[in-house]
Amino acid sequence: MCCAKIPLICYIELECLRHLRELKADHNKITSLDGLQNMDGLVKLSVQNNLMQSVELGKFKWFVTQT
Repeated sequence: MCCAKIPLICYIELECLRHLRELKADHNKITSLDGLQNMDGLVKLSVQNNLMQSVELGKFKWFVTQT
């Protein structure tokens, strides 16, 4: 799903798309990734040029660290 340059402020509306695999939401006014925690099918995320100061990826089910 591409939401680039569409005015998104939060992802609450996307919670129902739990098995979404790819999300591109560049160039918006997104301030946090809250609402994406349970999107367990997400494998690719792009949120460039938004208003986020920092992101804690450890709380997301789809974030996997390499050991």
